Amino acid sequence: MTSPIPASIRALALASIRRAVVRRSVAEEITLPFEKDFRLQLMLINREWQDTMLSEEFWTKYRFMALPFTDTVHQLDTLRRLVARSGSEPLTFRFLVDTNRLMVQPNDPTLYFGAGSIDILREIILPYAPRIRVLRCFLPTLQITRILRGIPEGALQSLEVADFACFRSFFHPRSLVGKQKASKLVLFKFLPRLKSVRIYAHSTINVLDLYLLSSPGLTKLDAGNFVLSPEDFMGIIGVLRDVLEVGLFTVQFDAQSCYVAHLLDQVVMSSLEILLIRYIDLFHWPDFPRLVSLPVMKEVRIERADSVWDTRWNFSMYASIFSASSDTLRQLVFSTYPFRPSGNRLHVRKERRRTSYTELEALFRDVPNLTRLSLPLDVYIHVETFAKLAGRELLPKCYAFQFATDVDAQVILAMVASRNRLLDPTPSTLTRVSELILTLPISQAAREQELRLGMSALGLSGSAFGIHFATTCQGCKGHCCFGL
Repeated sequence: MTSPIPASIRALALASIRRAVVRRSVAEEITLPFEKDFRLQLMLINREWQDTMLSEEFWTKYRFMALPFTDTVHQLDTLRRLVARSGSEPLTFRFLVDTNRLMVQPNDPTLYFGAGSIDILREIILPYAPRIRVLRCFLPTLQITRILRGIPEGALQSLEVADFACFRSFFHPRSLVGKQKASKLVLFKFLPRLKSVRIYAHSTINVLDLYLLSSPGLTKLDAGNFVLSPEDFMGIIGVLRDVLEVGLFTVQFDAQSCYVAHLLDQVVMSSLEILLIRYIDLFHWPDFPRLVSLPVMKEVRIERADSVWDTRWNFSMYASIFSASSDTLRQLVFSTYPFRPSGNRLHVRKERRRTSYTELEALFRDVPNLTRLSLPLDVYIHVETFAKLAGRELLPKCYAFQFATDVDAQVILAMVASRNRLLDPTPSTLTRVSELILTLPISQAAREQELRLGMSALGLSGSAFGIHFATTCQGCKGHCCFGL
C-alpha cells in the first residue's frame, strides 16, 4: 500500500501547476494605459490563486502604448500599485508609438504614451531607474534625446539591455547620421551589468564614448546609423575586442583616411560572432578590412556604398580574412548599398565581368562550412564556377544562395538539379539547395514560368525560390549592370 503524499508536497506541486498555467495564460507584459488584465481575474478564483498571482515575477514587465486616455493621474497611480507587486524584482519597460499613424502624423504627441501630458522621464523612468533591467524606447526624437540626456550618472544600476530608437528612423533603420558637436551621455557611466545597446538617435549625441565602452559585460553594440571614421571604429573595437559578440557599424573613408594607417594595429576580435558593417567610399583605403581579425565569426554582412561607379570587390582580401574563421563561418552576405550623391552622375558602364573567378573560388574554398551566401548584382559568377558549385566542389554545405547572373537560366537549373539529385554518400555533410533568389536580365523574363516549374520540380517553390529581373539602364539602354 502506497503512503499518501504529504500535504506540504501536494501544496507545492499544486502551486507549481498554477504558476505554469499563469505563464501560459497571461500576456508577458502588462499594457498601459491599463483597463483590464487577466491577472486580476485569476486572483478572484480563490485564495490559492490569489497567492499565486501575487508572485513578484508576474508584475515586472510593462508595455506603454499610444492609446488615448484622459485619466492621467489614475493611470500613474495604477502603475505604482502594479509595480509595487513586483517587490524588488528587475523591471522591463517598453515604450511604443502608434505605427499606423506614424507616416501621416509624425509630430502628433498622441503617437506615444501619455500624449505629452505625462513626463515619461520624470514620472515613469526615474522613479524606478535602479530596478530597470530592460529599457526599450521607440519614441519621437525630442523624447529620446531628453531621456538620454536626462538620466543621471549611475541611475540605471540594473540595466542590461538599452534600446533607443527615434521613430523617424523606423522605416529606414540604417539611415545614417554624422557626429557633430557631440555631448557625452553620463547615463552610461558605471553600468556594470550592461550587455546590449542599440541607439538610433539624434546626430548630436555621442553614444560611442568611453562611458559606454567601459561597460565590462557589453556583448552587443548596434550603432549602425552613426558614421565613424576609421580611427574611431578601430578604437571602439579595440576596447571591446575580448567581449563584443554582436556588432553593427558604419565606417566612412575620405582621401585623408589612409594617412593614419601607420598609427593603427590589427585588432583580433576574439569573441565577435555576428558583424554587420557598412563601408562608405572604401576605395580610399581598399585594404582597411584587413585590420580586423575575425577568428570565431559565424555571420557576416558587408555593405558597400561608394560615390564612384568603378569599384570592385577584393575577394582575395576577404578570402584571407575569413580563412581565420573557416570552421565557424555559416552566413556570408556581400551587398552594394545605394549611395545617394547630391548631384546627378553620368552613366558609366560597369565592368562587372572583371570579377576574378579564381579569387571568388578561393574565397569559397576558404569557407567550406558556409550554409548561406548572398552576392550583389555587381559580382559576376563565371560558368566554370557554376559547374564547380553543381558538383559540390565548392560550398558543399551551402543550402541558401542569392546572386545575379546573365547566363542562360538552364545553367542555374542544371546546377540546382545536380546538387539536389546527386547521390549523397554522407547526407550529414552534403546539403541540398533549399533556398534560391535570382536576379536576371529583363530579357529572360519570358522564361520565368518555365524556370519556376523547373525549380518546383527540384523542391524549390513558394518562398523557397525568388526571381527578380533587372531592367535596362536609362543611360545606355542596355544591361550594363551585367557588363552587357
